Amino acid sequence: MGSSIPGSPSTVSTTSVRISPRYRAAIARTSCYNQRVLWLLLAFATLLVAWMMRERLRRYRQTEAPREPDVSKHPEATHLEQDVRLLELLEPGGTPDNAIEVAASSVVEVHAAGIPCTLCEKEVDVEEHLVEEHKGQLLRVARVRCRRCGHHRSLYFRLAQPN
Repeated sequence: MGSSIPGSPSTVSTTSVRISPRYRAAIARTSCYNQRVLWLLLAFATLLVAWMMRERLRRYRQTEAPREPDVSKHPEATHLEQDVRLLELLEPGGTPDNAIEVAASSVVEVHAAGIPCTLCEKEVDVEEHLVEEHKGQLLRVARVRCRRCGHHRSLYFRLAQPN
């Protein structure tokens, strides 16, 4: 049926078609170029997915809601929290009279962030770094908040006097 039409696939044999060397080189260059483009697209897509996953994880860690202790299950939890707050006042940095001595104001936030939460012993974030006057002395105050339980605390720092 279709064999009588000149140029149809059934009448053209693969051995009779000759491809010039210039055309063959152009095909090789094009396929090599296409492979490079595909590899670049694959690498870009991989990097994009990795970046998106990192950003999603970063946002998740930032927006994770603090978990408050459930007082309804443990009525003694309020008493424990009150006792912990009293103990915080006795620790170094708990009151202006018991301020932690530091060499420079630039280390206040680093030092405050290194002190764990007194309730759950997890990491804390420094919310504020203020300067307050107490008995004629300027003190640095770091207001910290626990990442896990949301417990707030103030830490007092005194700058060391230069010799």
